[in-house]
Parts: sequence; C-alpha cells; structure tokens
Amino acid sequence: MKKKFNAFTLKQLKARDDWNEWNESIFKQLNQYHDQNTFGEPQKLPKGANLLSLCWIYLIKLGCLTKKARCVCNGSPRMRGTVTLAETYASALEQTGARCFWAAAAINNYIVLGADASNAFAEAPPPKAPLYVRIDDNYKRWYKHKFPESKPLPDDYVLRVKKALQGHPESPRLWATLIDKIIRNLNLQPCTHEPNLYYTDNYNNSGKKVLFL
Repeated sequence: MKKKFNAFTLKQLKARDDWNEWNESIFKQLNQYHDQNTFGEPQKLPKGANLLSLCWIYLIKLGCLTKKARCVCNGSPRMRGTVTLAETYASALEQTGARCFWAAAAINNYIVLGADASNAFAEAPPPKAPLYVRIDDNYKRWYKHKFPESKPLPDDYVLRVKKALQGHPESPRLWATLIDKIIRNLNLQPCTHEPNLYYTDNYNNSGKKVLFL
C-alpha cells in the first residue's frame, strides 16, 4: 500500500504554484462521483432530512507523488446527533487472518495478486435514512465547469446522496455487504473464524483453488 504524506488545506493549495494541478484532482474526484451517480441534482433541503457537510482531504502519495483530492462527508460523532443511523457494524481484518493468508499462500506456492477498488464506497447503496450534503465551493466550481450553461447554484442548495459516501458511519457496512455478495458469487466462501478470508477449490467454476483476503 502506498503511504501518503503532506496533507494540505484548500487555502494553502490556492496559494501554491501548482494550484491548477490540485484543481484538476478535485474535478477528477467529482467527475468520478458523477459517473457513479453518487449525488442527485442540486435542490432545497427537505424538511427534517439528514444533512452533513462535505470534507476534502488533500495529500500527495509517497512514491508516485500523485496529487490526491478525496471528497468525503463529515460523519464525526459531533455531527451524528443530527443524523439517523441504521446498523453500522462491519468486520475488519485482523493480523491473525492476514498471517494465515500469507502462510497458506507460501505453503501452497501460490501467486499473490493485489488490487484496489477506486471510490469503493460509492459502488454501494446509500444509508437507510435519506442523506443530503451541503454544496461547497469546490462543487460549485466543478458544476460551473461541467455545466457552463447552468445558472449559479444557490447557497442554500444541497445534494441527495444516492450511494454510500465515505465518512458516513453506515458506509463501511454497506460496502462490506456489497463486496461479500460479489465474492460469494465467484464461489468463494468465508472461513469460519476469519470472515475476511475466503476460500474455494472451484473458483468461478474453473476447478482452481483460490484464497481471497
């Protein structure tokens, strides 16, 4: 996993010579959300609806030096008093499970491949209670660029969140439920004592033995 460093604020980025590159990274993130249908059309907030703010994390990845702008919502405990929550538990990989995976891979002389899911949470369904987020300056700037013929967005408009969004307490469980179903459809089954370690001796009906962590 690539380590990350050099976190910035938006104010700091706007004062940098490479601000245009950071702005492109912001637009890239919002374009990905647009392609994933993460947000609904800008609208007024329905009465009594759950509302959170958007938060941006700006950093440079160590090694590749990629400028990364990540958009999440502020689901901190301080904000949760205004948000209705459903079940939030999601299993997390423990060190013992990881060690079992690598030991089994070594004993069986398996080839190990790694992969990452881009904007993973946004592939999962939204929280149980309808959620809205405040429109911020980054979104307004992107919206004007994406839809140049549109009128400026009013300050009091919000976005309906149509997918799981990182930062909301339910999102890890929503993603875990989705990916578990996908993995099981490939004929992989979780181990009894480590639900994040899957095994099959007939991967996707190919007759191959596969471990999946």
